[in-house]
Amino acid sequence: MDGRVEDLLRDGCVTLAGLKSEFGIGRSHAYELMSTGALPYTTAGCRRRLVPRRAVRELLAQHLVPTDSAGR
Repeated sequence: MDGRVEDLLRDGCVTLAGLKSEFGIGRSHAYELMSTGALPYTTAGCRRRLVPRRAVRELLAQHLVPTDSAGR
């Protein structure tokens, strides 16, 4: 396993239900992010998708709005 993958998996993975409860990302939006390649995932079994927590944090960090421009 390469270093990037190991880094992504270091904090574990979250299910789609966990995306909603931990990060506020709904199921439909999660599927859209996965289908466009913006959010990496793996499958467990035939239907269960798991998303690395670190990948979610990185995705959210890319879309942060600087505090000096918020609400102005």
